[in-house]
Amino acid sequence: MEETRFYTCQHCFENFIPKRRRVQKFCSTSCRSSSWQLNRKTDHNKETLFEEEKSEAISNDLPKEMKIEKMSVEGIGNSFVGGALGSGLVRFIEIAATKDKNKPLTKGDMLKMLQALNEKTYYPIKNLDRSDIGFYPHFNIKNQEVVYLPYIIE
Repeated sequence: MEETRFYTCQHCFENFIPKRRRVQKFCSTSCRSSSWQLNRKTDHNKETLFEEEKSEAISNDLPKEMKIEKMSVEGIGNSFVGGALGSGLVRFIEIAATKDKNKPLTKGDMLKMLQALNEKTYYPIKNLDRSDIGFYPHFNIKNQEVVYLPYIIE
């Protein structure tokens, strides 16, 4: 005769007869899932409590008053020398090392060029051949036309 062995549910603490070969901890699936959820909630609460304790410990380690640095003449001088003078020196070297033909065009250069264009009326055209009688082609800026002159105007 087999001896009936009763187990105690770890969730509801009632006696039950096991339905499986291995040792059962819970009497039903609902007790097992309820126990898991309950343990999960308590584990989560333990974690949050641990985080709160940890943040309190960190806040206790911080100094009560923070030291605020004040502006000083040395600090301003260091930032000026390191920043403005350094970049100005680099810019000066860049300007000095760049050839005139490679420098960017400025407004002043544009105005000089326009004045020179307005002073002169005829410009020689180098990619056109001379006329039948030997005159040189020129472009008249004011009339916007090609004119042949007996000599080259420079």
